[in-house]
Amino acid sequence: MTAPHCDAHRWESVGGSNIRCLPVRDRGFSLIELLAVLLIIGLSISLVSVNLGTSSPQQVRTEAKQFANNTALLAEEAVLANQQWGVDFFREYVDGVERFGYRWLIRNDDWLWLEPNDSVGETEFLFSVGVGLRLELESVDREQIIEAKQKIVDPAATSLDIINDRGIVDKERLEPELWLLSSGEMTVFSLLLFDQESGETRVEIVGDELGRITIGAQGAEIDE
Repeated sequence: MTAPHCDAHRWESVGGSNIRCLPVRDRGFSLIELLAVLLIIGLSISLVSVNLGTSSPQQVRTEAKQFANNTALLAEEAVLANQQWGVDFFREYVDGVERFGYRWLIRNDDWLWLEPNDSVGETEFLFSVGVGLRLELESVDREQIIEAKQKIVDPAATSLDIINDRGIVDKERLEPELWLLSSGEMTVFSLLLFDQESGETRVEIVGDELGRITIGAQGAEIDE
């Protein structure tokens, strides 16, 4: 018996004499499969970059713009709500990696700086891994030392002291580095964000006493 002709198929014997054609899978990968592999490789490279603490120039610029926009928004809120707000910078270890961050504080009628209530929304922000910062204030003739994140004690507690990460009571109450007043005035500051690994990518954010915030080498005022 002559075997049937099968294009792009293979023969299989069934029960000795019966012969049928089965489709043979084309060798190679489809476009979708290749795109999926490339996507996985790209995600893997991104995760490795994060774990190694690297940050791209675009990432540093994005972080700078986000901080500038957040601070401009908070300054506007201080004026509209007739409240005194502050920006407190800190550093902390997250999954064994040191990262810098900042949080919003609000001053109550007793002149104590406290965390705002939950209705405000997100009030604490972390810079990406590998992004360093340097802060200078016009009122202080030296670079600010960014301390470890301090605990804010409920004012209803017996003691209003702040306990730092070493368990030592700080005699001075916590105060933010930047003050954003209801009058529209702001602490004059210069914040430099940079890539900690290369040190080449540097973006400066500047705030003046009138509450205006500029960013970048050109000093273009950011959009609120």
